[in-house]
Amino acid sequence: MTTETTAISPPTIGGQLPTIQALAAFAEQHPTLPAAYITTHEPIPEHYVAARLDVQVDGPAFEAWRIALGADPAAVVLHTTASNTWLAVDTTYDGVRVHLAGFQTPLTADQLNAPRDTTAVSA
Repeated sequence: MTTETTAISPPTIGGQLPTIQALAAFAEQHPTLPAAYITTHEPIPEHYVAARLDVQVDGPAFEAWRIALGADPAAVVLHTTASNTWLAVDTTYDGVRVHLAGFQTPLTADQLNAPRDTTAVSA
């Protein structure tokens, strides 16, 4: 082994270009969507990590973003803890992986413990 074979190149903003371009195209196509907190991730091929956008919105904006991204409603997952509740879905936009999360108000104990199935969800 040499230094050349073990050195890892530091990330560059150029590595984030696919996510930045996808985000710019998305913003141009959907300029009226509510603002979001967005993080871009560059691909790390040596760890099999693809380029990705992480998008966080307030709960009411989640559905508008999900529809605009074309994410399957059946793929949405409800996450709950004692103090937090959020919806999340993973999808792809313009060839870039997108993780969308919408943070909700915490559920009551009754809501948290209520049985869940898809029959109570409207399409």
